[in-house]
Amino acid sequence: MPAKTIRRTRQPVTTEALEQEVFAPRAQVPYGCERRHSFTLTFAVDAPAPSHWDCPRCGQLAARQDSAPAPAPQPKPVRSHWDRLLQRRTIPELEELLAERLREMRGQA
Repeated sequence: MPAKTIRRTRQPVTTEALEQEVFAPRAQVPYGCERRHSFTLTFAVDAPAPSHWDCPRCGQLAARQDSAPAPAPQPKPVRSHWDRLLQRRTIPELEELLAERLREMRGQA
């Protein structure tokens, strides 16, 4: 007998429990590849469906078959290191840290 055994129990799923479940609204999105394989995938209504997906049969790239293409992702604004630093520290805090480091480097600590 192994030193460690994992025991698990399964709780039975009743129809009452399934009826009480509230699922998010979903949408079926059809896809098709060049080899004429077609399939549908389920996505949440508020989630953007990708314009391409790998075909589960042949592995080629499959395109959406519906008329609504996926919305283009909005680019994030470019933030510099300075912008990110200012999110964490204020200018007076940075000046204090700089003065402290300069004192340490000059041997005045």
